[in-house]
Amino acid sequence: MSGSPAIACGDWHDDKWISPYVRGVFAAPPGRKRLDLGIYNPASAKFENSLVVRLGCQLLAVTPAIAPDTFIDWSHTFGEAGDAGGELSISLRTVNAYDAGGSDARELGLVITAWTLHSAVDPDEQIQIGSQPGRADGKSKK
Repeated sequence: MSGSPAIACGDWHDDKWISPYVRGVFAAPPGRKRLDLGIYNPASAKFENSLVVRLGCQLLAVTPAIAPDTFIDWSHTFGEAGDAGGELSISLRTVNAYDAGGSDARELGLVITAWTLHSAVDPDEQIQIGSQPGRADGKSKK
């Protein structure tokens, strides 16, 4: 299960810019969760920026500082929060706001190209195709 959020507060504009604060509501996937973000800090920003990420009021993480004209794929895995089928509120707040100037009167944060929440799979629980249970080398037990 994966999905993008329904925006509850702030803006995620059609051109992928977010307002300096935006909160999205996700359907809660079962088990551990992985939040994935595609983040771009445009060259026109002229300064580093990062995001403070919260689950409700709880701090989840702060992304690394992102230099101008830099794109990063960022993920964060966290414990079992919320009931499967329920909702989770995740907010993003930029450390620095960006004023595009000119005819664009919006107060902006960063460009978010992807914002999804998934069930996280523990690498130790993954099954390799062609392997036998209990053996990483694919040989059957004797």
